[in-house]
Amino acid sequence: MGPIVRTFSYNDSIIVSKALNADNKEGGENKLQDEMDVESDNDDNNGEDDNGNGEEENNEDDDDDNNEDDDDDNNEEDDDDDNNEDDDDGNNEDDDDDIYGGENVYYDDDGDNVDENEMEEDYDLGVDDSIIDDSSNVIFKFIHLLASMNEPPILDTAHEDTIVDSSLDNDHMSKINGSFAPYFENATFALLFCWIQKHNISTNAYNDLVEILQHQKFEVKDVVKNIRRFRQWRNRLPLMPIRTCSIKINPKKTPSTSKETKPCYYLSIRDIIQNILNNPSLYNSLYFGPGIEAEEKKEFWHRDLWAESPLFGQDKITINEEIYRPSEFAIYKENGNRKFGRIRSIVSVNDELQIKIQRIYTYDELPNNFHCHSRMNTRESQLWLVDQYLEEGSIIANTTNEIVRKIDITIVRDSTIITDGLFIKTILYKNNGRWKLRDATLDYMHPCEYSVLNPPPPQYNNLRVLKIFIDIYYDDFGGVYIQVGNMPYDMRQQLHNHFVLGFVPFGGYFEEFIRPFIRDIKRLEKGVLMNVQGINCWVVAGLGCVTADLPQGNDLTGVKRHGAIKGCRTCLAAKENATDITLDIANISRYHHITNTQFEDIITAPTQKERSDLAKEYGLHTILPILDQLQRERHLQSPQDIYHLIAGKMSKLLKLTISMLSPEGERRFIREWKSFKYPHQWSKLPNPISHLESFMMSDHLRLGMVMPFILNRFLVSNCLKPQEMEKLQVRTNLNRNQVINAIVKCWAIVAKCSRLAFKNSLTNNDYIVLEKYLKMEQKALIELFDDFVDLPNLHANCHLLRHARTFGTLTNTKVGTKEMVHRIFKNMVPRTNRKNIEFDLLKHYTTLQSIRYLADGGIDPRNLRSSIEFMNISQDFNHLFKDWFIMKNSEMDDEELLEVCSQSSQFRNIMLRKPISVRNTNIVIDTTFQIDLSLAYESFGYHASMINKTFSFYKYASYISGEAQHHLNIDDVVTIQVADYGESYAVIKGIFKHKSNDGYFYPFIYIDWFEDADKNHDKLDCPIFVLCRDDFYRNIFPLTVIDKVRKVHFVHDCNARCKDSHDSENKRYLKNDFFFEAI
Repeated sequence: MGPIVRTFSYNDSIIVSKALNADNKEGGENKLQDEMDVESDNDDNNGEDDNGNGEEENNEDDDDDNNEDDDDDNNEEDDDDDNNEDDDDGNNEDDDDDIYGGENVYYDDDGDNVDENEMEEDYDLGVDDSIIDDSSNVIFKFIHLLASMNEPPILDTAHEDTIVDSSLDNDHMSKINGSFAPYFENATFALLFCWIQKHNISTNAYNDLVEILQHQKFEVKDVVKNIRRFRQWRNRLPLMPIRTCSIKINPKKTPSTSKETKPCYYLSIRDIIQNILNNPSLYNSLYFGPGIEAEEKKEFWHRDLWAESPLFGQDKITINEEIYRPSEFAIYKENGNRKFGRIRSIVSVNDELQIKIQRIYTYDELPNNFHCHSRMNTRESQLWLVDQYLEEGSIIANTTNEIVRKIDITIVRDSTIITDGLFIKTILYKNNGRWKLRDATLDYMHPCEYSVLNPPPPQYNNLRVLKIFIDIYYDDFGGVYIQVGNMPYDMRQQLHNHFVLGFVPFGGYFEEFIRPFIRDIKRLEKGVLMNVQGINCWVVAGLGCVTADLPQGNDLTGVKRHGAIKGCRTCLAAKENATDITLDIANISRYHHITNTQFEDIITAPTQKERSDLAKEYGLHTILPILDQLQRERHLQSPQDIYHLIAGKMSKLLKLTISMLSPEGERRFIREWKSFKYPHQWSKLPNPISHLESFMMSDHLRLGMVMPFILNRFLVSNCLKPQEMEKLQVRTNLNRNQVINAIVKCWAIVAKCSRLAFKNSLTNNDYIVLEKYLKMEQKALIELFDDFVDLPNLHANCHLLRHARTFGTLTNTKVGTKEMVHRIFKNMVPRTNRKNIEFDLLKHYTTLQSIRYLADGGIDPRNLRSSIEFMNISQDFNHLFKDWFIMKNSEMDDEELLEVCSQSSQFRNIMLRKPISVRNTNIVIDTTFQIDLSLAYESFGYHASMINKTFSFYKYASYISGEAQHHLNIDDVVTIQVADYGESYAVIKGIFKHKSNDGYFYPFIYIDWFEDADKNHDKLDCPIFVLCRDDFYRNIFPLTVIDKVRKVHFVHDCNARCKDSHDSENKRYLKNDFFFEAI
């Protein structure tokens, strides 16, 4: 007789659960299921899993972001938001929804299930499920309960678990012979398999091994049996010397058994600079010269600090046998009239040196509201300096005929100074559009007033002078990193162009660790002799920029952290009015010369209490910051980091928005979030509702770019909790619909402001627009949300414009890429012996740098020559030398890659990848296609008729333009430059190659055009475009017409008919004006 089967139902499980819980009251450990956490994955995002493949760490508790009262730094670094084009090779994971029957289940805070049927399935108790309680015989009670039912509980064979991994059956095993049959074909297979399993070898590591073993230069007889031989060979490389010294240890951060001192290990900044200058691939890209007056400011040398400082820019110019220097005063001609001015900098305009002059007004030139008897009485001797950032503040003067002569003018910053000549005591400026005057003391000193350039000794006068801009980054984990500002921006964003100075030992004082660096920089400020590429040069280096998170940045400027009453390192705004939009920032900014006086007051105070009281009043530490020994303006040259600031603001705004949503609002949000078409190069974003706490900084930034569109699609009044709606109505005095519009517009302003802050280049007009949106963002956030009032991240908006004008852009001083480098070294720690971590990391780093140095053709100072073999080996072993942070990435890593000829000298290394069928492109090969292709050939001078009628289509393309590598995918929206169309937007529908009559393959793109509708969206203020699909426009162009890739994102302007998919008849799209590249 067969077994009698009874299914254990959901109702039975409730009875069992109640019975068991009646006897087990010690807590919730023995419930059948305490909680269900269902993650809603983004169906449209192909890429990595929710953990970002380990790219970044969560930064939610970072002091920079949200905690305005905490002085402790809990920051973890954010990491790379790499492009994921390569992840399409079978790495798309199934959605977690499949676990729950294909539907997305979401539970609100009360644990109520949205879908009761699915919940019933999830609570079915399987045969192997058991509940164990040590304090009572639960199993016995469980069986007794089952026995009391109508039918005996017997196993249901239909509910057996599925086997997901097992051995092959004999019928499915391929027939092989040999001593290892039927498992492996030979001993090589078996040994390699065991080795891989023993050491858990990764795919990349195995591919490297295969490339080495199969290369023609590999000889088995040369393989050494002892790995220690490799360690001995390491010292034969041109290694940068690792130096050591003892530093004091903070007893509060280490165990009581720790020693008072520890050895620290570091690299000399002189050795790093010499290594860079003798690396041909780096040296040939470095810029040494005056500041450049460019229409688009992108580099350090495009703005003020570089141009004005004698340590970096042009320090003098000779006009009519007279030497002029920045910070001096002169009489110049403007529209035929002689005027007073101050030389701000000597800049290159169209490769010609000219002088940038800050205007100085006489009494008659002042606005009328400043005319009075007291000023009239001093009109013969008193002048007024005009703020250089006003539209009328500065002018470029031609050195040939517009500079008349030098003149002596004194800036009076001390009331005790008495002068008989011309003097300046006040500065004319504007605050919130109104003319104002402030004391001349309340201004940053000109760099020439605190930086001195010493001329080379007479015997070196004829040597070339190389000036180096040093950017130092410090993280609280202990890493200290260096960048050279002479590199172009695109090079500075590459991981291998960040250089390690060293690692502060655990518990060690940064001030102790950094002393050797300061000693070396003080020597470099005066200049040193170096052999560069076989030629003696005079090398000068100075500290140009100090970048760090908000807490560490405050420490390095000697300012208390942002939890203090005056915790901003750039101004004296009090904590309680930090986001007051009426603040007169120029009048309350911190200035180096004023802070020096305040430090002097603190240090000379007779008692500890008086020192503490003064430090609290000024918001300063009780000792000078260690970096003040160098030539710098501590407050101006320690900019706020936009990466942490904006990610922190976005994190808070996301949390506030999601917390306001009602259950219906959450359901609609998840629906729109899942269906939204994200840029395909993004990694998969976790569910913002259930996984917001695990969001990385790049996740916050990315979601912020699309949140305005998502909210605009679903947000209506019933999507907010009633109490939240009422609170917002009271706060804003708006009706329900107006509140919804205000939320969407607020998000649009924040997103637009973020994009402007992350722009890689800025025009003069961009600075004006940035200033406008920084104020709009501050106003919008504090009007809607009380949580943003006096938030340090929002207060920093007051200073970002000045930082951008000082360093060219805000992206020049962001730390996103620096933290990616920092993360690399943190990940190396588990692979060390952990006995001397700092030393091991530096040894590994110097080894990698020496390999990079030789592969780049660097000159070994011991024999004064390069290694041709090392240069060749890095090119021959493409897989081995790729994906190394010290090396440039190579595209020659896959047999699927196909290189084709370029139609332009500006494009090189064009590669096509992943062949696809033309049927999958929805492109019709007809007469129109042939005509368009002929016109495309004619556009680059090829006029022969086509013989070859076959075409090969691909999913991806990549190419190098300038120093940057670009990737192109189907469905990318790009900017293209075509003579008949101008600069226009188009969506890539196909990438293909065609064999011309000369036998060469050329790459082409098939596009659909976006036509500008000449109007913007009402709420989002984004331009509206219409997708054109007709024969009026050409569709085929050479790939080289592309101007920009992946810097544009278009979003469908959904209407009521866009339900499960977009309405095919609606061809309206919105250009995402919030889209930018965070890293």
